[in-house]
Amino acid sequence: MRVIIVGGGIGGIATYHSLLKHLPPSSTVDLYEAYSPSACKSAILGGAITVGPNGQRAIASITPAAIPYILERGFQSSVITVRNDFGKTLAQLPFGSPDRYGYSSVMVSRAIVYEGLMLGADTDARIHWSMRVKRVWETEEAAHVEFEDGSIESCDWLIGADGAKSKTRDALFDDNYATQYEGMTGFCGVVPISNLSPAFQEALRKQPSATMTLSTGGHLGLSLSSPPSDADPSVFWFTSIELSSPPARDTPPGDLKAILLGQYKDWKSPFDTPEQNLFAEVMSVSCSSTRENSFLILPRWYTPPLPYFTSLHGLASSSSSCGAKGRGRIVLIGDAAHAMPPDAAQGVSLAVEDALVLALVLKHYLSTSKTESEAIPQAAKSYEDIRLVRVNKILVNAKARQNRKKRATPIQQWVREKMVWMASFLPEWFMNDEIFAYDVEHQVATHLGITTKDLLA
Repeated sequence: MRVIIVGGGIGGIATYHSLLKHLPPSSTVDLYEAYSPSACKSAILGGAITVGPNGQRAIASITPAAIPYILERGFQSSVITVRNDFGKTLAQLPFGSPDRYGYSSVMVSRAIVYEGLMLGADTDARIHWSMRVKRVWETEEAAHVEFEDGSIESCDWLIGADGAKSKTRDALFDDNYATQYEGMTGFCGVVPISNLSPAFQEALRKQPSATMTLSTGGHLGLSLSSPPSDADPSVFWFTSIELSSPPARDTPPGDLKAILLGQYKDWKSPFDTPEQNLFAEVMSVSCSSTRENSFLILPRWYTPPLPYFTSLHGLASSSSSCGAKGRGRIVLIGDAAHAMPPDAAQGVSLAVEDALVLALVLKHYLSTSKTESEAIPQAAKSYEDIRLVRVNKILVNAKARQNRKKRATPIQQWVREKMVWMASFLPEWFMNDEIFAYDVEHQVATHLGITTKDLLA
């Protein structure tokens, strides 16, 4: 059996290693990535991210060596502190208790997660770099991908892990579910605390925390993204501003500095002095730095919830030579299936869950079906049944969270603050179990009606 993965970001690499781990040795897995290896580990991957307990659990199942690598280089936090723009603490909300979930949430450079997943065996054996996809289609016997250099590859199963602007998704839907600009653009950056004033360096080391500040003017997040014990820890900041159209991603940071400072320079933190403002200083340093990932422009793209993630239900007219109905040979994962607003802090975690589910259901049906041709549609259907409801529910919730972080009237802000305060009295199981307690191996075994031991045997 030959499997092709289109896209070599975190979701694609996780899928690659998960398939190598669970498929028979006779199987072949090829990954095609549009960028070079160095580009994949640079700013193309973005700044820092949050990986929840559920995502870490899935990563541990796929590439066990990745977890200590990530945790040793990230900032782990079991709570998130929510404040208003006067610096008043509204609540400390649970963000993943290790006692309950086995892991806390970790804020870490996206490149570190990528590097951790690349620790898997045979990482570069069949990864093909600088191969940009032109189109994907399916026939009765195979799935096919054409690259911009004119070459064509065929396979039994093709997995689209090619992000929010997925060419693979076009094979199923054309532009009927095209990714949409949400009217908000994200700005973020990672800066070493040594670039900040001594007072702020000391405060962030002594009281490290993940924080979210809410105001009538929007929101602003701030957290360490590496251990406070490091010689020079990094600080990660992020926000989104409502803009009718996003600025170009290569816009010089200095051109945007005035916009950001105009919005946030008067917001307070508990560490401010009459002469110094933490948020203004972090943004000023970030906008002035030439260091990689010090300042990133990330327009928010949103994919409407898809009705399905596989070609079992049909293909775009341009992508089928065997009629309107496909045979499940094309599957979407990660942002290609569910471009997730960052407000849920689940984009990477859900992509890694997708990767593990795919490998486990394919492993099961290859071992129980008479032929590979029988196994493929069964695996595609099970993947979809397991993932569709979960990810679309989180997608809708993330969209609602995003709307609560937009500009608000004073009355709306007062209501928001009261809701945050009341949420601090809710038990963690009520707030987080549905997302953080999710165990892919258990969910797949339950769906298939077998034990986890038999699934992994």
